[in-house]
Amino acid sequence: MLQQAISLQITSTQRDFKKSLFDLSFMSNFGYTLAMDIQFKRMTIQDLPYWEKWAKQSFVSEIWFPEESQTADYVIHKIMGNGYDHPFIILCDRNPIGFIQCSDLYAYRTLCLSPKGVFTQEKPGTFGMDLFIGEEHFLNKGYGSRIVNLFAQKIFSEFNAKVIYIDPFLDNKRAIRCDEEAGFEFTHIAHHGENGCYIMQCRPHGAEDN
Repeated sequence: MLQQAISLQITSTQRDFKKSLFDLSFMSNFGYTLAMDIQFKRMTIQDLPYWEKWAKQSFVSEIWFPEESQTADYVIHKIMGNGYDHPFIILCDRNPIGFIQCSDLYAYRTLCLSPKGVFTQEKPGTFGMDLFIGEEHFLNKGYGSRIVNLFAQKIFSEFNAKVIYIDPFLDNKRAIRCDEEAGFEFTHIAHHGENGCYIMQCRPHGAEDN
């Protein structure tokens, strides 16, 4: 019943999606890149078609879901509210181009019975960031570092974060370079299962390490 209700809610979203992407693709191909307006919209059930489409793209799934495919169920509990994940849609001139989220790592540590991953002992005020650009024609054009920087500012101002961590895989050189350009600095290498992660952090301007 939930999936049927969701399907009814998102029909109009799917109709408008192809036209907006055509307009953005045209502008991107002709150099309208960093002048575009980047915003972040709280993700809702109506945004699920974007997630489902993007998650199937090989350039997304090979990095985000290397072990198994993910359905919309992966993100539904985040949208509904799990106490620590805050998902958003990346908008470029009001058109959706990707997914981004921040996670309260202290809340994750305290609310989960068995926290997993490389961030399981974090203090209050510690947040994580994850993202992907889901529209291929927006890759390798400078959007990533701008998105990361703007979203970090949002986390500091709206969530009162003291430090933000990001953890690209060691072999994801493009993401590492993007995060460095956005102001993140390397701290250490950590391992989650077979995957090595290049841990980076960002603090508010003028803040010192504790």
